[in-house]
Amino acid sequence: MAARSLHRQDSKSSAKILLQEYCSNSSIHGVRYFNREGQSWCESGWWIVVFLLSVGSCGYLINKVYQKWDETPVIVSFHEKTTPVWKIPFPAVTICPRTKWSSSWLNFSEQYDVIMSDGIDATNRKTLTEEGLCYTFNGLSSEDLLKVKTDPDLFAKKRSPHWTLDSGYSSEANLLSYPYRSIGPGALAGLSVMLVAQEKNLEYGCSGPVQGYKVLLHSPADYPQMTNRYIHIPLDQEVMIAVKPQMIQNSRKLEYYPPERRQCYLSCDRSLRFFRVYTQDNCNLECLTNYTMLRCGCVRFSMVRSEDMPVCETNQISCMQDAETELLEMGVLDDENETNFHTECDCMPGCTSVDYDVEITQNEFEIVEWAVAYGEKRKDFDGVYAAHLKIYYKNAQLMKQKRSELYGITDFLANCGGLLGLCLGVSLLSLVELCYYCSVRPLMLWKKWKQEPTKVDNIGLPEVCLLSTSEIMKQNVRNSGIY
Repeated sequence: MAARSLHRQDSKSSAKILLQEYCSNSSIHGVRYFNREGQSWCESGWWIVVFLLSVGSCGYLINKVYQKWDETPVIVSFHEKTTPVWKIPFPAVTICPRTKWSSSWLNFSEQYDVIMSDGIDATNRKTLTEEGLCYTFNGLSSEDLLKVKTDPDLFAKKRSPHWTLDSGYSSEANLLSYPYRSIGPGALAGLSVMLVAQEKNLEYGCSGPVQGYKVLLHSPADYPQMTNRYIHIPLDQEVMIAVKPQMIQNSRKLEYYPPERRQCYLSCDRSLRFFRVYTQDNCNLECLTNYTMLRCGCVRFSMVRSEDMPVCETNQISCMQDAETELLEMGVLDDENETNFHTECDCMPGCTSVDYDVEITQNEFEIVEWAVAYGEKRKDFDGVYAAHLKIYYKNAQLMKQKRSELYGITDFLANCGGLLGLCLGVSLLSLVELCYYCSVRPLMLWKKWKQEPTKVDNIGLPEVCLLSTSEIMKQNVRNSGIY
C-alpha cells in the first residue's frame, strides 16, 4: 500500500517537474510566466487568464476563417487578359413574327458573307417555340442539343464537331466552323436581316395591338424561350443591336469541389433528360415541362418532350399558365428553405456560360422612299411593311470572368498560421515542441530511469535508503542540461 502511494506521489512530482521544464523552455508567448521561480500565485493566475483569453480569441477567429472557407470557397473575378470576340460563337438569333407570314418574306442579308462564303438559308433553321414556328440562326442542331427525336425539318442541319460549351473551339476549327463566329466588331462583321410583312397578313385578334417581330439573342447551346427576354422589332423601323458578350469560365482547381460548394454544374456533373448540353435555361425548361406534365397531365406543344407525353388541348391553356406561375412562385420560396418541386429541379448555373447583353438603337426605316429614289414604282410597295435588323459586336474584345478558389488549402493554413502567430506567437515548430514534451520527453526520461537501478545493500545495514522516482527525474533533468 505504501509502495502504491509512493508511486502515485512520484508520478505527480515527475509530471510537475516536466511541466516546469516545458514552461521554462516553451517558445509559445506567455507560457514561461506560468510558474517562474519566486513568482506569486497572483502573477501566475494573471498570465494564465491572459493566455486562455488569447487561445479563445484565436479559436474564434480561426472558426470564422473556416466557415468562410467552407461556405464560400469560390469567388468570381475578371480574367487577367481580354479575349477576342472571334473565340466565342456569335449569338444564336431566334425571330418570331407577331403576324401570319410566309418564310419567303424573311431573308438574312448577304452582308454576313464576311464570315461565310455561302448564303444563309433561313428555311432550314425552323424552331418551334411557344410563339409558334420561328426561325433560329446559329443554334445547335437537334443531334447536338437534344436527346429525343424531333421533326427533321426543325433545328439547324449543320453539326458542331469543333465546338463545345465547356472547351470552346478546338484547334481544328476554322472561320466556317459551326456555330459561326464573328471576325470582329461593327456592322460589317455582324448579321443583317430584312423583315418584310404584308398588310393583308396583319392580325390583331391573337397578336393584340402590337405588330412586328420578337427577337431573342441566346447562347447556341440554349433552347429558345421567347417569353423570357425578347426584343421587339416594330414595322417600318431599323433596329441596331450592339452586343456585349459576357462569359464565365471555371478554374481547373474547382473541378475537384462538389457542385454544392462551387455552386455550379460541369457538363459531367448533371445529366438532363431531354438535353445533351446542360445550361441553366435548358434545366429550367425541362423542370417546367415535368411540372406541367405533373400538374396538367400534358405539356405545351412547343416543349421538348418524350413520346409518352401528350400535348395539351386548347381547353388546358389556363392549366399550363397556372403551372408556370406556380413554378415561379416556388422559386421565391427557395429562399425560405422550403422543399418543393422547384428545389428538386436543382437548376444551378453552368460552370461555363455565355450571355449576351445588348444596347439598342432605333430609327425610321423608310424603305418605300428609298426604293422610289432608285427608280422603283411606289405602287409596287402598297401594303408592304419592312423592318431592318442589324446585330453586331460592340467591342473587339471581351473581359471574361472566372470562378476560382477564394481560399485553397494553402490559403486556409496560411490564415490559421497568421492568427496563431498574432494571438499566441505559435509556429509549426511550437506545435512540434508541444508534442515532444507530451510524448518523446517523458518516454526518454522513463527509459533513462529504468536503465539506472537503485543500488541497495540490505546486508548489515539497519536502514534502507531508496531513491524516489521524482528525485531520479530531477537528477536526469539536471544531467540533461535542459532548463
